Amino acid sequence: MKKTGGCLCGSVRFEVEGEPVSQFLCHCDDCKRQTGSPFSVCVCYKSQKFYLIKDDHLVGHDMVGDSGNSLCRKFCSKCGAPIFTIADMAPDSTFIKMGAFDDPSWIKPTLELYTKDRVPCGVTGFEMDSHEAMPPEF
Repeated sequence: MKKTGGCLCGSVRFEVEGEPVSQFLCHCDDCKRQTGSPFSVCVCYKSQKFYLIKDDHLVGHDMVGDSGNSLCRKFCSKCGAPIFTIADMAPDSTFIKMGAFDDPSWIKPTLELYTKDRVPCGVTGFEMDSHEAMPPEF
């Protein structure tokens, strides 16, 4: 099944095909800063199932995660909306922000990461596997 999404202003658009590999909450400090919220909700797809349709103002911010691996957070330079992240630790995956999907109503995270960094208002009450940091098998 195909799903679509993009940024606030329409300068960046994407499509994904099939089912995601995983859906998760991330409580790490970097995700909190990027989203301006208590956690980020991400949907992971195999990169070959992710297609940029329009990328007029897509830019990236390169950084190094606590694993020592590089990652690039992609966002729209015109409206500032975060869209997706690519990471060296998972080179065949694209991590899409839930808010970038046109219809995110189907998203049901089953995993939460970096609970050691969770803030009190970031407690969801949802039943899911929780990890204090990035699990080695991720």
